[in-house]
Amino acid sequence: MVNRKTGPDPEEERAEVIEADTVTIEVVDKTTGCLYRRQVPLCYHENSNGIILKGENLEGKSAVLALLSDQALAKYSDLIGMGPDAPTHHSTEKKKSKS
Repeated sequence: MVNRKTGPDPEEERAEVIEADTVTIEVVDKTTGCLYRRQVPLCYHENSNGIILKGENLEGKSAVLALLSDQALAKYSDLIGMGPDAPTHHSTEKKKSKS
């Protein structure tokens, strides 16, 4: 069970995926120190690869912001050929026994 004030119950497992249709943004103004909280209609999706926010821009067109984890960035770099020049799988050769 999740308590809105304290977060997830430490006895329970963490969710592998977190999703929401509304996001609450909290900011502290750097000049006044005042805390502001806003409810924003953004689709929120989080998993081990990062966070994706989906919403609309000022023209009403779909907009997506992806914040990728270091692990996801490394996978992406490998997929587009920008990763390390090393094989990811080690091949094993069967040694023939001498007869």
